[in-house]
Amino acid sequence: MKVGDLVRPKSQWDENFKKKKHDIGLLIDIEKDFYRHNDYFQDRLTIWWFHGETTQEPLGYVEVMK
Repeated sequence: MKVGDLVRPKSQWDENFKKKKHDIGLLIDIEKDFYRHNDYFQDRLTIWWFHGETTQEPLGYVEVMK
């Protein structure tokens, strides 16, 4: 995964969050090893969603669109 990739959520969120599996976003920043759980590290991604919101999500939340 790299800056500039188009991404989408791996799973559907609750209706209250208004993020759906069909949402598409542009990956605009990657913070390496931001999240730490025991000996496991995960990157934090900054994503600009095409509906206008920018969020920060863990790497495991999204997948690259093919």
